[in-house]
Amino acid sequence: MVLSYGSLFAQDYLVTTLGDTIVGEVQHAGADMIIYLTADTIVQEVSKKEISGYTKQGLWVDGSYTEVDTSATKVDILAVNLAKSQKAINLAGLRLEQSRTMFYIGIACQIVGGSIMALSQLPNNNNPKASLYIGGSVAGVGSIVMLSAFIPIGSAGIELQKVRFN
Repeated sequence: MVLSYGSLFAQDYLVTTLGDTIVGEVQHAGADMIIYLTADTIVQEVSKKEISGYTKQGLWVDGSYTEVDTSATKVDILAVNLAKSQKAINLAGLRLEQSRTMFYIGIACQIVGGSIMALSQLPNNNNPKASLYIGGSVAGVGSIVMLSAFIPIGSAGIELQKVRFN
């Protein structure tokens, strides 16, 4: 039976002593802990006391059996952590690009708004108040967009704080 969860398709899963099923790829099973990889590529640890059994490459392993899995080493877990770190760094980069774009849009709105307000001073302008109101509104929207450009910077900082290389 193949279980699927999100983008993970695996035959590996763990069964808790309460009867719950945890879908994930078992990376290492030691005497006390089981290390597994979730569907979101998050490395998790669970005490063997909480697991009644699990599958490894489609084969059932009783929870009382102490398996030493030599195929999953600390290097494998480090590779998973590096992949998660790279994902967080990429997301932070996208947030910073979004912030830059918002800032440029805000500047453009302020320039356009200022230009419209300047048009109110032309001698052939029949309605200078309308030019001032419209130009002021556009420049005000530009200011709000520029100020909100700092929000993605904060999100990028949060993503970068998640980065772990060990």
